[in-house]
Amino acid sequence: NCTIQKIGFSAADPVIKYGALTCEDVANLRVPVPPLGEQAAILDHVAALTGRIDSLRAASESTISMLKERRAALIAAAVTGKLDLDGSRSAAIPSGG
Repeated sequence: NCTIQKIGFSAADPVIKYGALTCEDVANLRVPVPPLGEQAAILDHVAALTGRIDSLRAASESTISMLKERRAALIAAAVTGKLDLDGSRSAAIPSGG
């Protein structure tokens, strides 16, 4: 049995009505599909955007990793006294890498 419940509602008739969507109804649905050439162009566009997203994600992850290393190095330098927090002496912040 392939009956799907559907609900009908309109402003003119505010009573909710229940009906059934059958397999035959679904089989007879007309779905617009772009021509193959346009489908290929859409696929190429999505693939290019996905590549850009992947590159941006990799760059972001690399930056986050580098910032975590810098943070750890900065904390270590502050804890070990290698970092001048009051400005009275010159000290370099370690680069962490």
